[in-house]
Amino acid sequence: MSYVPVERVTTVIKNKYEAVVVAAREARHINTIMRMVGRDDAKQKVTSRALNRVTKGDVDYVYIDDQSAGSHEGVAHDSEPAI
Repeated sequence: MSYVPVERVTTVIKNKYEAVVVAAREARHINTIMRMVGRDDAKQKVTSRALNRVTKGDVDYVYIDDQSAGSHEGVAHDSEPAI
């Protein structure tokens, strides 16, 4: 089992709760890619891979305001970062 210390995650993203949301979205992204390619032979769990990518700074995310988003569907709310 892989353990990622909170201190390592919060060096990249200051709020640990935001880091969890970003890592969860990245894990879903990795899982989708793995299913599309048809591979499931990863050495690490998807969540561990996502957390490691977040701590390395490999995951880009931005905040989208509710005001500027308008009525677009599928756009993350102010409280959720979009990857």
